[in-house]
Amino acid sequence: MVIPSAHDFSSKSFRFFDVEVTSDVLSVEPIKEIKEDAICIRVKNSCESASWGTRTTVNSMTIYLTGAVLDIVGQVERTRPRFAEELAKAERKISPARPAHLLVKVSNCDGTKSIDCIAAVDVGTSPTRLQADMIPSLQLEKSDRFFLERLASGQLQQMRLYSGKITFGIHSFDVDMLPTKMNLPCVIGGQFIQRAVGENYGLDRKSVV
Repeated sequence: MVIPSAHDFSSKSFRFFDVEVTSDVLSVEPIKEIKEDAICIRVKNSCESASWGTRTTVNSMTIYLTGAVLDIVGQVERTRPRFAEELAKAERKISPARPAHLLVKVSNCDGTKSIDCIAAVDVGTSPTRLQADMIPSLQLEKSDRFFLERLASGQLQQMRLYSGKITFGIHSFDVDMLPTKMNLPCVIGGQFIQRAVGENYGLDRKSVV
């Protein structure tokens, strides 16, 4: 069976609810964590947004390679319009954007302390928010960067960031981490997502708002 690569899929545009959505296949990768032969296809969708400037989602689909002969390209091409339509609906507020939850590994930069946990995603904030109690247990080191947090009073508070590493699948990046008291253990920020999809890689700022 011939497995296509991401280069076999051209960039496409779809229009739903008067929203122009660009669809690009980012990667076609084997999934080594499961026993069955399977591949994961990641599709990036983006559109102009009144709220975000550019609204972007990255969708994943899994195709199992066992059994009958598969039309992998056909399955992907039939699914891309659905992904694009979901983004257009979210932009038009026809349906809310689905919350994304990932199983990630959080560790210190040298990997000597780590924990697997469920994480939400919030691309509206650059650093990754980490439950404050996890900072000392993972032995994260303070960085020379700060985050400006707006308090309920409207004032800005400068908060020290910590250096850590987030691993999701084949993607592993050192990121800024912001201690936060919250119910979730981790909320992945825009910095990690940008690096995972290959945009603005290497971006480094002393102060992130």
